[in-house]
Amino acid sequence: MCIAGNRTGGHRPLGLGMTRAVLTSPVQRTHPPLITGVHEECWSRLCYAVDELLPLVAVTGAAEVGKSTLLQHLASDSRARRTSPWLQIDVTGMSTAEFVQQLAQAIECPDASHPWDGVHDWLTGIAMARESSVWIIDHVNYATEDLGLALRRLLRLIEHTQAAITVMIATQQASTLANIADRVSLWCDVPVWDLEATTLYLQRSTNSEALPGGYSLEAMQAVQDCTSGIAGQVHRLSELCPLAASIRELTQIDVDLVLDVWRELVTPHA
Repeated sequence: MCIAGNRTGGHRPLGLGMTRAVLTSPVQRTHPPLITGVHEECWSRLCYAVDELLPLVAVTGAAEVGKSTLLQHLASDSRARRTSPWLQIDVTGMSTAEFVQQLAQAIECPDASHPWDGVHDWLTGIAMARESSVWIIDHVNYATEDLGLALRRLLRLIEHTQAAITVMIATQQASTLANIADRVSLWCDVPVWDLEATTLYLQRSTNSEALPGGYSLEAMQAVQDCTSGIAGQVHRLSELCPLAASIRELTQIDVDLVLDVWRELVTPHA
């Protein structure tokens, strides 16, 4: 467990302040089975950033392409060989003040009225203990305010205290990070899946006993065409198509079924 310093010179254990900030202790990292094809390069770049202690990593890409999924796998399946926990904050709907309070409460800042002082003390403590940590700040584009200035202040504190912290920020547009673009050590743009990646995902996620025929080639192409290779949408189809096939008592998912399920997904309901 990481140790954080306080103003009296003592130390206290790092804890969890709010439910939206999640602390996890990484274990030996292995390659997640469903990260394939075009996402493998992103996975390798993120692993490199963690292992080399890069200060700031920007993870960009369209909605639902798999940014959060990659980072969650990285946190839970780490081969970073560290004992310190990871801090994950989803800033969806947060103002700058709420983000700072969230951060301070996650590290159990003793004085809520001075959150930046608490962050400084925690960073000083981790630097003195010669420990390292990874902080994931997700969905920055969904914050209610531009968090650029707060993030820049956080990075200055990390630099000042010389704490071994890797900050990973996920957002849809690189422009969201304009205020800290000059601080980014590594950019990782997560692409949509190509047909090969979509096919492999569908094959691996299909229960061969319940659906021995799996997907026809035409059906897999239909999934790719409907979703444009957006991982989150492929995942939803992969959950719903087998259910529809079971209702229709099919042993293989065909193109007509895929199209029917897709129409149901995208048709607005009253």
